[in-house]
Amino acid sequence: MLVEKIATYERIKRQLEDEISRDDLEMLVQYDAQLVDAWKDLLDASCQDGEEKVKLATFLLNQIDENLESSIILEQIKSKVLQLMMSMI
Repeated sequence: MLVEKIATYERIKRQLEDEISRDDLEMLVQYDAQLVDAWKDLLDASCQDGEEKVKLATFLLNQIDENLESSIILEQIKSKVLQLMMSMI
């Protein structure tokens, strides 16, 4: 389930990036909303085992380089990674 959520997020992100080059405002708005929903799904994901926790933590940490300008995203990433780490104790 988690792998599917990550794949969905990455697919929508690629589609959004493709639409940016096309300058189609309607599609940009649509994909942006879908990306926000996919991001929320990832933040709300419950991991079934330690392997999924590591996958989610890795995915979230990889987002930091791409999203340094967004303090909200950084705070969400830090919070979720801390939750994952605490649940492993």
